[in-house]
Amino acid sequence: MKSKMKHKVLILLVLVGFSQALTAQESFFLNGEKSKLIVKGTSTVHDWEMEANNLKSHMLINKESGGLVINQVSFVCPAEKILSDNSIMDSKTHNAIKAEKHPEITFKMKSIENLNTNGNVFTGEIAGLLSIAGTTKTVKIRFQGNILANAISVKGEVPLKLSDFNVEPPTAMLGALKTGNEIKVNYDLWFENKELVINK
Repeated sequence: MKSKMKHKVLILLVLVGFSQALTAQESFFLNGEKSKLIVKGTSTVHDWEMEANNLKSHMLINKESGGLVINQVSFVCPAEKILSDNSIMDSKTHNAIKAEKHPEITFKMKSIENLNTNGNVFTGEIAGLLSIAGTTKTVKIRFQGNILANAISVKGEVPLKLSDFNVEPPTAMLGALKTGNEIKVNYDLWFENKELVINK
C-alpha cells in the first residue's frame, strides 16, 4: 500500500515538474487604429512626411518575474499604403520603392539585444531582416515600451538610407525637387493580447 502511494506521489511530482517546464507564450497583435508609423525626409525644397496605413504585426512574448522575453516579431506594411497629402508625391514614392512589383515592406526578427525591464517599462534593440523594394538587409532598431494589463506599447525611431535598399530618391519639377537619401521612420505601435499559446 505504501509502495503504491509513493509511486503515485512520484508520478504527481513528475507531472508538476513537466507542467512547469512548459513555456506560456502570449500572442499580441497590432491594433492599427491605435498605432502610427510616420516616414520623414528632406528635399531640396522642403521637408516632407508620409504615413503608413494598414499595418500588420505580431509578437510572441513571455512575461516572467524577472522581466520580459520577446520570442518573435513580424511586421508587414503594404507599400502602396504609404501616403501623404500629395497624390503626385505618393505616385513617385510608390514607383521608387517598386510597389507594384514588391507590394509589401516586411520585417522579421532575428534576435533581441540589450533588453532591460524596469517595472512596466522596457528598452532594447531588435535585429532583423527588413525588406524594401525587393532588397533585404539586416537592421537594428532601438525601442522602448510599456507593459499594460492586456497590451504592450512600443515606440522608437529608425534611421534608414534609401540607397541601402537600391531605391533612387524620388524627384519632381523636372529634377528641381529631389528628396534626400536619408529618411527617419517614427513608430508608435500598440499591441493587444489575443490568445495564450502553450509551447514546449
